[in-house]
Amino acid sequence: MSHTPKAVVLISGGLDSLLAAKVVMDQGVHVEGINFYTGFCVEGHTHAIRQKDKQKSQTKQRALGS
Repeated sequence: MSHTPKAVVLISGGLDSLLAAKVVMDQGVHVEGINFYTGFCVEGHTHAIRQKDKQKSQTKQRALGS
């Protein structure tokens, strides 16, 4: 019975974590990537995305009469 090794990779959004995941995958390891927002990142693009998500949520709430 063959066992496929598995790994979890935290994806930061930068090239280094993606490259590390690719190298591990090339070695036959099944890789699951995880990316999450902690609230500590202050990069411009991340902030803009969160603002857009917040505005969408507020628009939906208004539409539902909340």
